[in-house]
Amino acid sequence: MKNELRILYKQIRKDIKIQPELYAQQLKNIIKPESSISIYYPLLNELNILSILPYLNTNKILLPILQKETEPLLFSLFIQNKTELQLNKFKILEPIQKNYEIPQFCIVPLLCFDPQNKHRIGYGGGYYDRTIQYYRSQNYNTKFIGFGHELLKVNNIPYTNNDQQLDFIITNQKIYY
Repeated sequence: MKNELRILYKQIRKDIKIQPELYAQQLKNIIKPESSISIYYPLLNELNILSILPYLNTNKILLPILQKETEPLLFSLFIQNKTELQLNKFKILEPIQKNYEIPQFCIVPLLCFDPQNKHRIGYGGGYYDRTIQYYRSQNYNTKFIGFGHELLKVNNIPYTNNDQQLDFIITNQKIYY
């Protein structure tokens, strides 16, 4: 069922255009101006989180860096139009310079989400789930925020013990706590 949802919501998501000011307002209800926040570098058809960066100009922005498939993501400083980036094995841009930090907040991409239990479906690699699980096991206080849209909402997403709940999900209309 997860694969069917991935196929369906990739199609739905490709036509969604976000309004950055709506997402920035939702984020400002959760994060503080000086907080460190990890974003993702959007792939083709992912919600373009880069468009909200002007609204986060007082925050320290980080990007994820892939490690081995069994390890959590690492996060490094990102300054738009200044940080040198390279493509990883999935053709996602990540910082070349490895200035690792633990983000206070981490924005997580998704294909669809369940607003009741705050589960998400991503591409299926488990990178964010491993990262969330690891951070929680280490008692880091990072809050994980799904970056969604009301059109991506699904009731009762199937999940396993490896699938981690998000702390929040923000959409174009509201915050799910």
